[in-house]
Amino acid sequence: METIEYTLIFVGLLLYLTVALTFTQYLLEPYFDPSLLLNSFSKIALKPGSIIRISFFVPENVEILLKKDTIYFTGYTVSPTLIRTLKETDILKNYSDDRIILNLKFTNEITLSGGYVYSLRVSCIELRMLKIEILEERKVSD
Repeated sequence: METIEYTLIFVGLLLYLTVALTFTQYLLEPYFDPSLLLNSFSKIALKPGSIIRISFFVPENVEILLKKDTIYFTGYTVSPTLIRTLKETDILKNYSDDRIILNLKFTNEITLSGGYVYSLRVSCIELRMLKIEILEERKVSD
């Protein structure tokens, strides 16, 4: 091969590497999607003895409280898309702009504060009764 061909291949590979590294920073940023948490509840709620572990990101200025049969949101408005997703499962009982009432119970009260990635263990101890434990919480740096 000629020197010009090697130079063109080298420049092309450098360009490819630059584009790839630019887009990976967007792929690695955590994003907030409450449906991930709620879908995990719906999958496990009817399987007593089951345990799952999930990682869940809560953005700054948002707080989530899991209490009895209700999920309270502060700093987040429950979206119609989320409600549509939940209607496909049988765990939705009622909802408003800042809370979702479920057809299941939480054995303990958990607060998930904004700016953290949580590692949660969700256990179904009885039919429609979930125990949630925070295994790890990691502050997201800006």
